[in-house]
Amino acid sequence: MRVFSGHKGPVRCLAYSPDGRLLASSSEDNTVRLWDAMTGQARAVLRGHSGYASALAFSPDGQTLASGGSADGTVNLWSAEIGQHQISLRARLYRVGHLAFTSDGEHLLMAGTYSMGDVVIRRVRVPGGSTAGGHSGVGHGLAVGPDGSVASGTSKGEVRLLGPSLKFRHTLTGLVQPVRALAFTADGSSLLAATPGDLRRWDATTGAPCPVGPAPPPSATPLQFGPGATLLLTDGADGQVRTWEVATGRELSAYDWGIGPVYVAVVAPDGMTAAAAGRDYPIVTWDLED
Repeated sequence: MRVFSGHKGPVRCLAYSPDGRLLASSSEDNTVRLWDAMTGQARAVLRGHSGYASALAFSPDGQTLASGGSADGTVNLWSAEIGQHQISLRARLYRVGHLAFTSDGEHLLMAGTYSMGDVVIRRVRVPGGSTAGGHSGVGHGLAVGPDGSVASGTSKGEVRLLGPSLKFRHTLTGLVQPVRALAFTADGSSLLAATPGDLRRWDATTGAPCPVGPAPPPSATPLQFGPGATLLLTDGADGQVRTWEVATGRELSAYDWGIGPVYVAVVAPDGMTAAAAGRDYPIVTWDLED
């Protein structure tokens, strides 16, 4: 286990760079920090949001970090290597909930809350920020498939499958709560979604339901799928981070790092390392095979 210390408030978001060398974090101290993922050494402290950053995403080449504001509705782009601010994009959102780059890095998807509590996804060009598409009624979770397909959930528990330009394809049903974790399989053939006590899988081409292993119990709150959606991380009322094998529903491991309630946990792109953080400021990383 490695401990990353520096934030002066609860940690709300974590994101690994595509090569796993960097870890980005955001905190209620209104900073975003860049860390060396192997050593825990702080690389840069980024300031630019009036509240905490509620979403983080690295570009596919790992050169750019995007951060979305929880209070100002803005999205900032930073140089991932040195933390230098590049540009601020007008998201036209009250709160940015999720960010994801397209696979070619030319567009950034922003999911969040619009006026009167409506949720929406916007697609903007990078770096200019001009709007290049949008879809309303979704914004609970965000996943991008290998072919550019986009998935996001509604407030009623439905999941909508969209094309790369956010054109509607299918409505996926079965869940009764808004999505807490959402991911495509590595080959893009299937989409998985999890809520407390429920796990669903659909064919990403037809939208038809597919068999999937048993869901973790309702006491386990889904945090994030691992790469390829083979692994699911959850947090429970006991403060433990648990990992589950999606194909079988088998609990693989449980970790108690003594960091209080866990707000976020992520798996590195190679699937070998995970990071978690929450109420009590420190970030912990560990090897999943330990």
